[in-house]
Amino acid sequence: MIMFALTWLVCLCYLSRSAALEVFSYDNTGNWKNAKNVDDNFYSKWDKLGARRNRCGDADGKKSPIDLRKTATCRSDHEMLIGRGKCSLSQVDWKIQPWGLEGHYPRTCKRPTVDLSDSFHMRHASLVRVKVPSEHTMEGKRFDGEVQVSHMDNALAANRSNRLEHVENISVFLDARSSPKKDNAWLEKMLVRWETEAKKQNARCGVTSATFEADLHFVGKRKNPISQRDQGLLPFATPDAPPPTNSTAPARRLRTKAWYLHSPWRNVFYYGYKGGLTQPPCTPNTFWYVSDEPQKISARQLDRVYALLAGYLDDDCELGTYADRDGSVARPVQNSRGAKVFHCDERDYLNHSPK
Repeated sequence: MIMFALTWLVCLCYLSRSAALEVFSYDNTGNWKNAKNVDDNFYSKWDKLGARRNRCGDADGKKSPIDLRKTATCRSDHEMLIGRGKCSLSQVDWKIQPWGLEGHYPRTCKRPTVDLSDSFHMRHASLVRVKVPSEHTMEGKRFDGEVQVSHMDNALAANRSNRLEHVENISVFLDARSSPKKDNAWLEKMLVRWETEAKKQNARCGVTSATFEADLHFVGKRKNPISQRDQGLLPFATPDAPPPTNSTAPARRLRTKAWYLHSPWRNVFYYGYKGGLTQPPCTPNTFWYVSDEPQKISARQLDRVYALLAGYLDDDCELGTYADRDGSVARPVQNSRGAKVFHCDERDYLNHSPK
């Protein structure tokens, strides 16, 4: 009887989403060019970006994500220079969205910064977002997830108007295969925040913790493990993985150094190219800088990300995820013909120092 109820909730999660009003869906990304109401998006707040008009059907060649393969020389002469800022985790606005997990940085605290030498000056971090599986691929390999950080405004008054018509995105892959039983302390800090928000929304909607169990059941059933292994993806919900933090089991306490947003990008080498936003309105004004060193996470953490997305409740307390039937909120790889993709390593950096 319990299994029947869980299975019914899992089906309801997908079917209710299909009936709900949505701007776009990962079931049919080819139809994004017809998506309506895309003018109300995070990036539309910056007028010079021009992110109010749907550009998903444009044939300008500047689309994302792409498969990262070096076709051009490195355009940077130093590593990413990072400023930790002073924003606490409690000051970040953590949101579960139908298209991914997000953290919005307020202007009321000293935000973290990054400085790239590719004609960008020091910029504030505005948004951190988690996608599963990864949107970009690296030389044909897709990873289990991807964390993206958008930097929108310049940190120094002297550079206030520099390149405001462009988005500066940095990204790092998530790998749940190399150490499937070891939690990633950096990701864990954010996951706990998102789970806290999910519990608040569930309590507001009168939903019990059984929903989390149903979502995790959905995670375990969404694909045949053999087909995933063929694609280089981890079979999810592995039997020997630790229990999720949404269950009654006590959460693990990880010993961590002081957390800061940009720690995975410290002293890393990366790919870079000019592309676009990876969801409507697909504005072709984004410079991407993707680390070539993935973050290792546990199978348990990956399951929890999928569970949060599967159990997304909208303001009307209806299941409203935009994920496809496999739980994916990743746009398929786009045609990269003509894209100039560079890759920077220690030979390009004048200031390189070992970790």
